[in-house]
Amino acid sequence: VVMDSDGTGSSPASKKPRGAPQLPYAIPLEEAQAGAQEGIQWTTKAIGSYSWDTTSTLKEPRIVVPGLAPVYSPAKRSFTLQRETRHPSNYVEEYDLKVPTESILHVMSVCQPSFDWSAVDLVTDRNNLRKLLRFLEASPDAPLFPDAEESFEIIVDVPSGRRPVAFTCDLRRDAPAPLGFGHAFEERLTTVPEVAKTLRGYFRLILLDINGFKVVVRTEVDALESPAEGGAVPEGPWKPLTGSATGQHYRRCGDFDAADGTVVEMKSKSAFFPDFPWRSTFYQMLLGKVDKLVLGWHKKGHFQPPKEYSYAEVQSQANADVDKRLSQLGALLKRVVHFVKQAGIPKALKLVWDGGATDLVIEVRHLNSSEEEADASTLTCKFFESYIQP
Repeated sequence: VVMDSDGTGSSPASKKPRGAPQLPYAIPLEEAQAGAQEGIQWTTKAIGSYSWDTTSTLKEPRIVVPGLAPVYSPAKRSFTLQRETRHPSNYVEEYDLKVPTESILHVMSVCQPSFDWSAVDLVTDRNNLRKLLRFLEASPDAPLFPDAEESFEIIVDVPSGRRPVAFTCDLRRDAPAPLGFGHAFEERLTTVPEVAKTLRGYFRLILLDINGFKVVVRTEVDALESPAEGGAVPEGPWKPLTGSATGQHYRRCGDFDAADGTVVEMKSKSAFFPDFPWRSTFYQMLLGKVDKLVLGWHKKGHFQPPKEYSYAEVQSQANADVDKRLSQLGALLKRVVHFVKQAGIPKALKLVWDGGATDLVIEVRHLNSSEEEADASTLTCKFFESYIQP
């Protein structure tokens, strides 16, 4: 028996062969930042959408496909809003379910039945890509001690075969957003079509292609500038979604139109702290294929008429080398996916960053359920493997 560094014993036969991938696997910041390629090509394309219905339950989660968005209604005069209070949500949505990425696959089956998942490398929420951009923007000479505000963990599931890897937010690790005026600001500047009164959220799926590396990105949209054309309404009874791991049902709402109008992002900001995060907002807009920013400055809830900025105007304020940063992001994602898809790597992993100039680390994720531990698989992997045929 060979004694390991932690004092436990293992037989020589259980040792990994020389050259086999080892965990944890660290990606130094300098290497990630040096990963930019020459001649980058990148595109974003809207490929699907949906909304949650507030009549959803854990036994029967409900989505409307394609989704119906709130409509932007500009404010011409100043107005006053009340600060938000934190209260538990009374509706079921993604992260109440055991497979938070499940609805992405179902939505594509409705919006584009012939969609080829074998050509996709990664499925993720936009928030995870923004976290990785934060890592790429870190300074190599930043302090080495952990920074709680910067640090993150991303859940990684690795289905077998030519199926995409799934990144999921770890909400237990994410700090709750500070209470402010954001939701009240959005409600003040939007109207909801009568047919969408029971709906919450408008989620768009974006296909991000960086030098041939393809990512399906789920984004939440604040509003569209005008109502969807054609006047589509959710019709018929709730139908079960084939192969759902969580009992999801849906109602059809017309056909998905990638040219669904001007997409609007809304932000509120205290005038007492005038440094606005132009760069992170720009990448949020880029990854979500957003066309316009509506920015409201306030003093203790008293707002002047909000200002509008085009995508190009936000980009000029951000002063970012977009091609270089996206090239770094594409190279980093490709490196992570290539590593986790190797034989001998567990299906349940996590990406961890402690902030500062620390490494990005791929680690084993220990599962809670004894049933999952038994076959070293995860519910997300099982769903992807059953839903996406090789």
